[in-house]
Amino acid sequence: MLSRPVGSLPGGRAPRGPNAVLAGGTRDLDVPALARDGVVVHGRLMGVTAGRARFGGGLAATLAAAEHNAVRFRAAVDAHVAATGLTVPVEAPRLPDPVEEGPRELDLVAAGVTTVVWATGFRRNWAWIQAPMLGDDGEPVHERGVTAAPGLYLLGLRWQSRRSSSFLDGVAADAEYVTEHLAARSARAGALAA
Repeated sequence: MLSRPVGSLPGGRAPRGPNAVLAGGTRDLDVPALARDGVVVHGRLMGVTAGRARFGGGLAATLAAAEHNAVRFRAAVDAHVAATGLTVPVEAPRLPDPVEEGPRELDLVAAGVTTVVWATGFRRNWAWIQAPMLGDDGEPVHERGVTAAPGLYLLGLRWQSRRSSSFLDGVAADAEYVTEHLAARSARAGALAA
């Protein structure tokens, strides 16, 4: 699955949703598991004013989308197991646990909150690059990291050429492609100079 090429996706473009998280361990750790362990979960933090945190809605939709992706992934694994005849333990289908969303506003002092762990992720911002490389959607236009801007190359992008492009063990194939492009460009430039 990590070798799946971006061209196999609908429209040949990477989805905008969150990237897959690969983790080890001995038990599932997801939002429902955290809620079962007593964690109060909220939607997106919209802001904090005068010690009061405000949260947006949408947590249920986010969790439903995550569960849909997990179900789809498990089905793909099961199909691979069936197609290859592997012998593996069979797991019963997992039913998603309901998760109670915390209040939309929370007085941090009254709730006894003394520590905040803020895992925000990030949004890419390409505005600092002054080169013709962005499409109408604000994302780089490239072919496996080669942009239309001479001398500007990209590596490590999510779904740059395959699912694993943004992982340490997956960036090598894209780096090789960019290196081959640079070597060919250098050879052409050398031939023109001669």
